[in-house]
Amino acid sequence: MSHPSLTNIRSLGFIKAFNFFIYGAISVYSTFFPLYLKEAGMSNFTVGLLLAGGPFISLLSNPFWGYW
Repeated sequence: MSHPSLTNIRSLGFIKAFNFFIYGAISVYSTFFPLYLKEAGMSNFTVGLLLAGGPFISLLSNPFWGYW
């Protein structure tokens, strides 16, 4: 049987590595996504509206779910 704190340290290391790679992949994706949309034929205004949708929804939903 392993020591409980050693197991917790390993689990924490796994979670840290997972977060590092996930957020790293998201940062690379989010950097090039507007360029892809522009190349796909969307206007600058349309790309801006599309990319502003997520933060706008978050701005409205976070207080709602916090209250709920």
